[in-house]
Amino acid sequence: MEGLYREAASGPLVAAPSRDGAVTLEVGPRHVRLSLGERQRLTVSGSAATWVRQRGRADHRRELTLGPARLWPARSFPTRGLAIWYEPRPGQVERLGGVRATTPFEPDALAGWRALDRLAEELARALAAHVAHVGAGLDDAGPAGPAETVELGRGQHRVLLVDLGDRLVVYARPLFRERPRRALEVDRDGWLIVPGRGRQRDGDGEGDRTRRFSSRDQVSASGDRLRFTGDDGRDLASLWLPWIAAEDRQELARRLGELVDPAPPEPEYEPRTGPRPWVSGLGRTPLPYTPHARDRR
Repeated sequence: MEGLYREAASGPLVAAPSRDGAVTLEVGPRHVRLSLGERQRLTVSGSAATWVRQRGRADHRRELTLGPARLWPARSFPTRGLAIWYEPRPGQVERLGGVRATTPFEPDALAGWRALDRLAEELARALAAHVAHVGAGLDDAGPAGPAETVELGRGQHRVLLVDLGDRLVVYARPLFRERPRRALEVDRDGWLIVPGRGRQRDGDGEGDRTRRFSSRDQVSASGDRLRFTGDDGRDLASLWLPWIAAEDRQELARRLGELVDPAPPEPEYEPRTGPRPWVSGLGRTPLPYTPHARDRR
Protein backbone atom coordinates (compact mmCIF):
# COMPACT_ATOMS: atom_id res chain seq x y z
CA MET A 1 0.00 0.00 0.00
CA GLU A 2 2.92 2.35 0.68
CA GLY A 3 4.05 2.14 -2.93
CA LEU A 4 0.52 2.84 -4.12
CA TYR A 5 0.21 6.01 -2.05
CA ARG A 6 3.69 7.13 -3.07
CA GLU A 7 2.79 6.65 -6.74
CA ALA A 8 -0.45 8.62 -6.30
CA ALA A 9 1.41 11.51 -4.66
CA SER A 10 3.84 11.76 -7.56
CA GLY A 11 3.30 14.04 -10.49
CA PRO A 12 3.11 13.00 -14.14
CA LEU A 13 6.22 11.44 -15.64
CA VAL A 14 8.07 13.67 -18.11
CA ALA A 15 10.23 11.85 -20.66
CA ALA A 16 12.60 12.86 -23.45
CA PRO A 17 15.01 10.97 -25.71
CA SER A 18 18.78 11.40 -25.77
CA ARG A 19 21.82 9.76 -27.33
CA ASP A 20 22.53 8.06 -23.99
CA GLY A 21 19.04 6.64 -23.42
CA ALA A 22 15.67 7.86 -22.26
CA VAL A 23 15.56 10.76 -19.77
CA THR A 24 12.67 10.67 -17.28
CA LEU A 25 11.62 13.11 -14.58
CA GLU A 26 9.18 12.50 -11.71
CA VAL A 27 8.26 15.39 -9.43
CA GLY A 28 6.39 14.79 -6.19
CA PRO A 29 5.42 17.01 -3.26
CA ARG A 30 8.66 16.24 -1.39
CA HIS A 31 10.90 14.47 -3.87
CA VAL A 32 12.42 14.73 -7.33
CA ARG A 33 13.54 11.66 -9.29
CA LEU A 34 15.59 12.00 -12.46
CA SER A 35 16.96 9.24 -14.67
CA LEU A 36 19.62 10.15 -17.22
CA GLY A 37 19.60 7.06 -19.38
CA GLU A 38 20.09 3.70 -17.71
CA ARG A 39 23.34 4.47 -15.89
CA GLN A 40 22.70 7.75 -14.04
CA ARG A 41 20.01 8.51 -11.47
CA LEU A 42 19.35 11.43 -9.15
CA THR A 43 16.92 11.39 -6.22
CA VAL A 44 16.26 14.53 -4.16
CA SER A 45 14.30 14.21 -0.92
CA GLY A 46 14.35 16.62 1.96
CA SER A 47 17.75 18.18 2.56
CA ALA A 48 19.64 15.30 0.94
CA ALA A 49 20.15 13.91 -2.54
CA THR A 50 21.48 10.64 -3.88
CA TRP A 51 23.46 10.36 -7.09
CA VAL A 52 23.90 6.88 -8.55
CA ARG A 53 26.13 6.12 -11.50
CA GLN A 54 26.55 2.65 -12.92
CA ARG A 55 30.05 1.69 -14.01
CA GLY A 56 30.21 -1.80 -15.39
CA ARG A 57 28.11 -4.05 -13.19
CA ALA A 58 28.50 -2.02 -10.01
CA ASP A 59 26.55 1.03 -8.88
CA HIS A 60 28.54 3.87 -7.37
CA ARG A 61 26.30 5.70 -4.91
CA ARG A 62 27.06 9.15 -3.58
CA GLU A 63 25.13 11.00 -0.90
CA LEU A 64 24.88 14.76 -1.41
CA THR A 65 24.02 17.23 1.33
CA LEU A 66 21.82 20.13 0.27
CA GLY A 67 20.97 23.29 2.13
CA PRO A 68 23.50 25.99 1.27
CA ALA A 69 24.73 23.60 -1.44
CA ARG A 70 22.69 23.54 -4.62
CA LEU A 71 21.99 21.39 -7.65
CA TRP A 72 21.88 23.02 -11.09
CA PRO A 73 20.64 21.50 -14.34
CA ALA A 74 22.75 22.94 -17.15
CA ARG A 75 22.32 22.95 -20.92
CA SER A 76 25.44 22.46 -23.00
CA PHE A 77 26.38 24.89 -25.77
CA PRO A 78 25.73 24.52 -28.64
CA THR A 79 24.36 20.96 -28.63
CA ARG A 80 21.74 21.60 -25.89
CA GLY A 81 22.55 18.48 -23.89
CA LEU A 82 21.51 18.19 -20.24
CA ALA A 83 23.96 17.96 -17.32
CA ILE A 84 23.71 18.07 -13.52
CA TRP A 85 26.11 20.28 -11.56
CA TYR A 86 26.56 20.28 -7.80
CA GLU A 87 27.82 23.11 -5.61
CA PRO A 88 29.27 21.42 -2.50
CA ARG A 89 30.43 24.76 -1.11
CA PRO A 90 30.02 28.40 -2.14
CA GLY A 91 32.34 29.25 -4.99
CA GLN A 92 33.10 25.66 -5.99
CA VAL A 93 31.17 23.36 -8.35
CA GLU A 94 31.52 19.93 -9.92
CA ARG A 95 29.79 18.12 -12.74
CA LEU A 96 28.01 14.94 -11.68
CA GLY A 97 26.98 13.70 -15.14
CA GLY A 98 24.75 14.30 -18.10
CA VAL A 99 23.35 13.15 -21.42
CA ARG A 100 23.82 14.26 -25.00
CA ALA A 101 20.96 15.52 -27.12
CA THR A 102 19.86 13.55 -30.16
CA THR A 103 21.65 14.25 -33.42
CA PRO A 104 19.89 16.12 -36.25
CA PHE A 105 20.03 13.01 -38.44
CA GLU A 106 17.86 10.90 -36.15
CA PRO A 107 14.12 10.56 -36.86
CA ASP A 108 11.95 13.10 -35.03
CA ALA A 109 15.03 14.98 -33.82
CA LEU A 110 13.14 18.27 -33.52
CA ALA A 111 10.45 16.69 -31.35
CA GLY A 112 13.15 15.13 -29.16
CA TRP A 113 14.87 18.50 -28.66
CA ARG A 114 11.59 20.11 -27.65
CA ALA A 115 10.85 17.31 -25.21
CA LEU A 116 14.28 17.69 -23.61
CA ASP A 117 13.72 21.46 -23.35
CA ARG A 118 10.43 20.91 -21.52
CA LEU A 119 12.03 18.37 -19.19
CA ALA A 120 14.93 20.68 -18.37
CA GLU A 121 12.54 23.54 -17.58
CA GLU A 122 10.45 21.31 -15.31
CA LEU A 123 13.60 20.06 -13.57
CA ALA A 124 14.90 23.59 -12.96
CA ARG A 125 11.58 24.68 -11.48
CA ALA A 126 11.31 21.55 -9.32
CA LEU A 127 14.82 21.93 -7.90
CA ALA A 128 14.31 25.65 -7.22
CA ALA A 129 11.01 24.96 -5.45
CA HIS A 130 12.59 22.14 -3.48
CA VAL A 131 15.45 24.37 -2.33
CA ALA A 132 12.96 26.99 -1.16
CA HIS A 133 10.92 24.30 0.62
CA VAL A 134 13.83 22.94 2.65
CA GLY A 135 14.96 26.48 3.52
CA ALA A 136 18.32 26.49 1.80
CA GLY A 137 20.41 29.61 2.02
CA LEU A 138 19.44 31.93 -0.81
CA ASP A 139 21.27 34.99 0.43
CA ASP A 140 23.95 34.69 -2.25
CA ALA A 141 21.81 32.98 -4.86
CA GLY A 142 20.11 36.05 -6.25
CA PRO A 143 16.34 36.20 -6.72
CA ALA A 144 14.27 33.16 -5.93
CA GLY A 145 13.44 30.93 -8.85
CA PRO A 146 15.27 28.67 -11.26
CA ALA A 147 18.63 29.88 -12.48
CA GLU A 148 19.54 29.49 -16.14
CA THR A 149 22.77 27.53 -16.33
CA VAL A 150 24.92 26.88 -19.41
CA GLU A 151 28.04 24.73 -19.70
CA LEU A 152 30.67 25.30 -22.35
CA GLY A 153 33.50 23.06 -23.43
CA ARG A 154 34.12 19.33 -23.24
CA GLY A 155 35.85 16.82 -21.02
CA GLN A 156 37.15 17.76 -17.60
CA HIS A 157 37.72 21.44 -18.40
CA ARG A 158 34.18 22.69 -18.83
CA VAL A 159 33.13 26.22 -17.96
CA LEU A 160 29.84 26.83 -16.14
CA LEU A 161 27.85 30.05 -16.58
CA VAL A 162 25.05 30.66 -14.06
CA ASP A 163 22.46 33.36 -14.69
CA LEU A 164 21.10 34.57 -11.34
CA GLY A 165 18.92 37.27 -12.84
CA ASP A 166 20.86 40.32 -11.65
CA ARG A 167 24.31 38.92 -12.46
CA LEU A 168 26.19 36.21 -14.30
CA VAL A 169 28.70 34.00 -12.50
CA VAL A 170 31.46 32.17 -14.37
CA TYR A 171 32.95 29.00 -12.90
CA ALA A 172 36.18 27.79 -14.48
CA ARG A 173 38.79 25.22 -13.54
CA PRO A 174 42.08 26.81 -12.47
CA LEU A 175 45.40 25.29 -13.36
CA PHE A 176 46.37 22.38 -11.06
CA ARG A 177 42.90 22.29 -9.49
CA GLU A 178 40.34 19.49 -9.80
CA ARG A 179 37.04 21.40 -9.64
CA PRO A 180 35.83 24.59 -11.31
CA ARG A 181 35.70 27.63 -9.06
CA ARG A 182 34.09 31.02 -9.16
CA ALA A 183 36.30 32.96 -11.53
CA LEU A 184 34.29 36.05 -12.47
CA GLU A 185 31.00 37.85 -11.88
CA VAL A 186 29.31 40.52 -13.96
CA ASP A 187 26.21 42.37 -12.78
CA ARG A 188 23.73 44.37 -14.81
CA ASP A 189 25.38 47.67 -13.86
CA GLY A 190 28.63 46.60 -15.49
CA TRP A 191 30.69 45.93 -12.36
CA LEU A 192 33.27 43.16 -12.57
CA ILE A 193 33.78 41.07 -9.44
CA VAL A 194 37.01 39.09 -9.49
CA PRO A 195 37.73 36.74 -6.56
CA GLY A 196 40.55 38.01 -4.40
CA ARG A 197 43.83 36.24 -4.87
CA GLY A 198 45.94 35.28 -1.88
CA ARG A 199 43.27 35.97 0.72
CA GLN A 200 42.43 32.32 1.21
CA ARG A 201 44.08 29.11 0.17
CA ASP A 202 41.13 28.04 -1.98
CA GLY A 203 40.72 31.49 -3.55
CA ASP A 204 37.07 31.88 -2.51
CA GLY A 205 37.44 35.28 -0.89
CA GLU A 206 35.08 38.20 -0.85
CA GLY A 207 36.08 39.42 -4.29
CA ASP A 208 37.34 42.75 -5.60
CA ARG A 209 35.33 45.28 -7.56
CA THR A 210 37.19 46.66 -10.51
CA ARG A 211 36.31 49.45 -12.87
CA ARG A 212 32.96 49.49 -14.55
CA PHE A 213 32.24 48.98 -18.25
CA SER A 214 29.08 50.01 -20.06
CA SER A 215 29.09 48.54 -23.58
CA ARG A 216 28.97 45.01 -24.95
CA ASP A 217 31.75 46.04 -27.34
CA GLN A 218 34.09 46.23 -24.34
CA VAL A 219 33.90 42.45 -23.84
CA SER A 220 35.78 40.37 -26.40
CA ALA A 221 37.36 36.97 -26.88
CA SER A 222 41.02 37.69 -27.58
CA GLY A 223 43.20 34.64 -28.05
CA ASP A 224 42.69 32.27 -25.13
CA ARG A 225 41.25 34.99 -22.89
CA LEU A 226 38.11 36.96 -22.24
CA ARG A 227 39.12 40.60 -22.25
CA PHE A 228 37.29 43.50 -20.58
CA THR A 229 38.28 47.06 -21.47
CA GLY A 230 37.21 50.41 -20.10
CA ASP A 231 35.95 53.50 -21.86
CA ASP A 232 39.54 54.67 -22.28
CA GLY A 233 40.60 51.42 -23.95
CA ARG A 234 42.63 50.15 -21.02
CA ASP A 235 42.24 46.59 -19.76
CA LEU A 236 39.96 46.14 -16.77
CA ALA A 237 40.29 42.38 -16.33
CA SER A 238 40.89 39.22 -18.29
CA LEU A 239 40.02 35.56 -17.79
CA TRP A 240 42.27 32.83 -19.18
CA LEU A 241 40.18 30.03 -20.72
CA PRO A 242 42.44 27.92 -22.94
CA TRP A 243 40.49 24.72 -22.27
CA ILE A 244 37.42 25.59 -24.35
CA ALA A 245 37.02 26.29 -28.05
CA ALA A 246 37.13 29.73 -29.62
CA GLU A 247 33.39 29.53 -30.39
CA ASP A 248 32.68 28.89 -26.70
CA ARG A 249 34.73 31.91 -25.64
CA GLN A 250 32.90 34.08 -28.17
CA GLU A 251 29.52 32.89 -26.87
CA LEU A 252 30.58 33.57 -23.29
CA ALA A 253 31.74 37.07 -24.21
CA ARG A 254 28.46 37.72 -26.01
CA ARG A 255 26.36 36.71 -23.01
CA LEU A 256 28.42 38.76 -20.57
CA GLY A 257 28.31 41.84 -22.80
CA GLU A 258 24.59 41.68 -23.51
CA LEU A 259 23.79 41.47 -19.79
CA VAL A 260 25.09 45.03 -19.43
CA ASP A 261 24.27 46.34 -22.90
CA PRO A 262 21.50 44.29 -24.58
CA ALA A 263 21.50 44.19 -28.34
CA PRO A 264 18.69 46.14 -30.05
CA PRO A 265 15.77 44.04 -31.25
CA GLU A 266 15.84 42.88 -34.81
CA PRO A 267 13.56 44.78 -37.21
CA GLU A 268 10.20 43.22 -37.81
CA TYR A 269 9.78 41.28 -41.00
CA GLU A 270 7.64 43.01 -43.59
CA PRO A 271 6.04 40.62 -46.05
CA ARG A 272 6.37 41.59 -49.69
CA THR A 273 3.25 42.02 -51.74
CA GLY A 274 5.01 41.86 -55.07
CA PRO A 275 8.36 42.17 -56.80
CA ARG A 276 10.29 45.33 -56.19
CA PRO A 277 10.80 47.67 -59.20
CA TRP A 278 14.58 47.43 -59.05
CA VAL A 279 14.34 43.64 -59.15
CA SER A 280 11.86 43.13 -61.97
CA GLY A 281 12.18 46.42 -63.83
CA LEU A 282 8.41 46.94 -63.67
CA GLY A 283 7.23 50.45 -62.87
CA ARG A 284 10.43 52.12 -63.94
CA THR A 285 10.36 55.33 -65.91
CA PRO A 286 12.40 54.79 -69.10
CA LEU A 287 15.35 57.09 -69.50
CA PRO A 288 15.39 59.47 -72.51
CA TYR A 289 17.40 58.14 -75.41
CA THR A 290 20.74 59.87 -75.86
CA PRO A 291 22.54 59.02 -79.11
CA HIS A 292 26.12 57.89 -78.76
CA ALA A 293 28.91 59.95 -80.27
CA ARG A 294 29.54 57.25 -82.87
CA ASP A 295 25.86 57.42 -83.95
CA ARG A 296 26.05 61.20 -84.52
CA ARG A 297 28.83 60.90 -87.10
